[in-house]
Amino acid sequence: GLASVFVIGALLDRFGLRVFLRGGFVAMGVVSAAFLLCDRVGPPLYVLRGLQGLAFAAGFNAAATLAAELAPPERLAAALGLFGVSTLATHAIAPLLGELIVRWGGFDALFVITALYAFTGAAIAWSLPVGHYRSPTAKGWVRLTRTLGATVVAVALCGAAFGSVITFV
Repeated sequence: GLASVFVIGALLDRFGLRVFLRGGFVAMGVVSAAFLLCDRVGPPLYVLRGLQGLAFAAGFNAAATLAAELAPPERLAAALGLFGVSTLATHAIAPLLGELIVRWGGFDALFVITALYAFTGAAIAWSLPVGHYRSPTAKGWVRLTRTLGATVVAVALCGAAFGSVITFV
């Protein structure tokens, strides 16, 4: 995932960030569900973990770019801070949630729930309209618009899926 960030960044400009946002979140859901097929540590687990890293890198980088695009230029830092908090919060909370889910329903429940989180994030991301959002007249605090809110929620859900599965790995 980390190595792919440089390639994904270049491809975002070429193919559009929504392709990577939607595709990354859908791929995260598919990979989370595919963990149901792993019953031991071995090559399939390593491959899925690699694909999970790629999916998260695609979705996260596209979402970060979208957050920057949606932010008023004079409030860009605040918007990216809000985006960062949503991501860090999910990484802080998700391992605990993952442990609770595993204790409640086992690893199968964890994988099903994380897949549902990722697919829900993808559905929200899918609803985002295509186009440029910059508002040259916006001033003051970052206004959490419906579109920006949907982006943050979509990323938070995908981050929760990622963080919960990290507990398993």
